[in-house]
Amino acid sequence: NAVGPERPTFFELVDEIRTAVGSRARMIRVPGSMIPMLARGLDAVVRDVVLTGDEFRAMADGLADVDGPATAPTRVTTWIRDHTDTLGVGYANELDRHFRRSPSFFADLPALYEGRHAKKV
Repeated sequence: NAVGPERPTFFELVDEIRTAVGSRARMIRVPGSMIPMLARGLDAVVRDVVLTGDEFRAMADGLADVDGPATAPTRVTTWIRDHTDTLGVGYANELDRHFRRSPSFFADLPALYEGRHAKKV
């Protein structure tokens, strides 16, 4: 539950984001055993490490969940709906952020946001 008051499944979380940003992308369910392989394919496309096998196994084993009470009052679905104008605007490539690019690269993200929301005449 990532320490919040909701416990959406991964599918529910992705669907909530998809709806919030107005995506018409189809969602399909795949066996969990395929996720690390599919993530490696996505790694090649975005030139990043999207999800490691260890990260997937930790989530699949429930290690990202807690049994205790929520420590944050914000519902993730409320946060997503409140931030629809900024979700998906930019992609922070972890390898670039930590190993390949200087922090000045990220100074362009606000300009990318403005370009996405510019009024078309």
